[in-house]
Amino acid sequence: GAIWQTLDRGQTWRVIMRTPVNAWTEEYTRVGESLLLPTSGNSCDGEPRGIGSLQFTTDAGSTWNVFQTNAAMFGSLLLDERRGWGVGDAGACYYTEDAGENWELRDCGLEGVSLDDVYFINDSLGFIGGAGLFRSNFTALSVNVTPRRFFQFPDKGMLLHEVLRCLYRGIFLCAPF
Repeated sequence: GAIWQTLDRGQTWRVIMRTPVNAWTEEYTRVGESLLLPTSGNSCDGEPRGIGSLQFTTDAGSTWNVFQTNAAMFGSLLLDERRGWGVGDAGACYYTEDAGENWELRDCGLEGVSLDDVYFINDSLGFIGGAGLFRSNFTALSVNVTPRRFFQFPDKGMLLHEVLRCLYRGIFLCAPF
């Protein structure tokens, strides 16, 4: 796979880094030379769904740590150049504090829930979106956390496409209705 960049609103494109797997990727998160890439499936269409990975680089794609998750992964967030989160199908919620050398499955109490995105306001206040919007204290020190659902979509099968983005001091969410 490849990460492409445009600087002229799509008139021209260039490859800025190569990825180790040619798989579906909805988004990535980058801090400096570090990049965290969640993947789904083993092809560009994201199929089959029971396959996924979290891919982490700290040198702009020269080397990668690849972690196979056995779940399609969709959302990612880097807290800094070494700490990050990845979320996906069946309640998969993983955390690393060593640039993807090791990943820890966090028991978020969301088994079976499709998770699509993750965002943190600070080191301890986190949000996960998918078949609902969840808020919890996802600190690096706490392994077992109890999320609090504060928004439920009318259709449980509906996924949150873009969860949270900070704009100045506000937070907004968008859902495909």
